[in-house]
Amino acid sequence: MQTRAKVIVKGEVQRMGYRDAVEKIARKLNIKGFVENLEPYDARIVCEGEEGDIKRFVGALRIEGDPLISVSDIAVEYGKPTGEFEYFEIKRGSSEEETTKRLDLAARHLKSLVSVVSVMNENLGGKIDNLGEKVDAGRAENREGFAMVGEKIDEIKDDSGQMLEKQDTTIGILEDMREDTGEITNALTFLS
Repeated sequence: MQTRAKVIVKGEVQRMGYRDAVEKIARKLNIKGFVENLEPYDARIVCEGEEGDIKRFVGALRIEGDPLISVSDIAVEYGKPTGEFEYFEIKRGSSEEETTKRLDLAARHLKSLVSVVSVMNENLGGKIDNLGEKVDAGRAENREGFAMVGEKIDEIKDDSGQMLEKQDTTIGILEDMREDTGEITNALTFLS
């Protein structure tokens, strides 16, 4: 059975893309009629369709999940259909009026966005500073580690130098012993 509904939607619904969202819902449900801004802040919808579809449509007007749209109240008045609508449409004001309102809204959202980005930059700046401190601390630890490795290498070098000196001394002693052994062998050969 066909029915007609006149709906007043209150909240943050003007210049937020609400009329576009309503039109999309109406098209999905085969609803005919229109949506328009109702000054100063609301939206008005006049629509016709099958009773079940109209009820689903009205239920879907409280659009959830959109960060800009906020519906606070929906008032519905049902009546007899007139059959005057062929499709669902958005009734808009003059191009100048619509554009001016959208520009005002865009400026307001841009200010909000700038504020959010500024806070994000501050947070990011703090995190970058912390990261810089950690990198500096890591560099200091690396320098200390490299210094310790350098000291160990110097110790090994000193130990190697001492070992080479001892080796040279031992070789000298062995050469002296060989000479002495040669002299003893010659003396024994002479005595025999």
